[in-house]
Amino acid sequence: MPPIISAHGLSKRYGSAPLFQDISFNVAEGDRVGIIGPNGSGKSTLLEILNGRVRPDSGDAAIRKGTRLSLVMQISEFDPGETIRSVIDNALDRAKVAESERLARVAEILGRAGFTDLDTDAATLSGGWRKRLAIAEGLVQHPDILLLDEPTNHLDLRAKDVLLEAIARFNGTVVMVSHDRYFIDRLATRIFEVEGGHVHVYPGNYEDYLHRKQMAETQGSVSNGAAPVDAPQEVVKVDAAAKVRRLNPIKLRQLQERCSFVEEEIPRLEGSIARAEESLGVYESAEETQRVTQLLENLREQHASLTAEWEELVTQLEQQA
Repeated sequence: MPPIISAHGLSKRYGSAPLFQDISFNVAEGDRVGIIGPNGSGKSTLLEILNGRVRPDSGDAAIRKGTRLSLVMQISEFDPGETIRSVIDNALDRAKVAESERLARVAEILGRAGFTDLDTDAATLSGGWRKRLAIAEGLVQHPDILLLDEPTNHLDLRAKDVLLEAIARFNGTVVMVSHDRYFIDRLATRIFEVEGGHVHVYPGNYEDYLHRKQMAETQGSVSNGAAPVDAPQEVVKVDAAAKVRRLNPIKLRQLQERCSFVEEEIPRLEGSIARAEESLGVYESAEETQRVTQLLENLREQHASLTAEWEELVTQLEQQA
């Protein structure tokens, strides 16, 4: 069966700044692709090219004929006067869903998302609830391909779990841009790394990607973009014992203690982030909103830093095993 998405020679620049150049890849039906890379590398633009909202400067992205797509953008906005009910009704209209199926779909998707009052003005929802509604709007159409741009932004921990469950139950193809490593690790079957104007493809989830990338870097064989991105990724056997410097017992114990501390601190930060996100949904004053927004930004930065540190600590400890 031909791939559900085929991209050939895609290039895109904004002004004089190139985002990516001459990239090609295929996405098979049922793939769950996690697109990762530094800010400004073109991840969201690539997603919009696949959806047809942005045209590449050269090359083309072909979607299999008859395929239905749903795109959930990073910032979810709704028009004033649109209710939760009307947003979902319009989505069902676009998908040409029969009247006999509508109630079942709405009950399944909105019930799982936690919506109760369907006559609420969608534009007045907090950022997290708007994101939930946008994802529900995409899922209720039963698309063949679900395109997600930073789907966990503004979501509290419970909402993230709901989203994970919903996508795990989704039978179609998923292509998602995300900085949430846990989210990608749970869902992805392939990783597309957008970096330096090229796309490198790794099979497996985020943990598999980290492992393969580390092995490639150890061997000095990281692709510079010349090889086809869909070429099989060879796992090169490395004599780890010969290359890893053994730590003395004191240093090893320090690493283990730091790792334990970070493992306890990350959930604490996630709880603080969830509480801050929840408080933003209740307006008190402009000053309070600004204060909580700044607090939330700081907490997220701490979380990202600790998560990166935890991955490095785990890698070092695994090398000592």
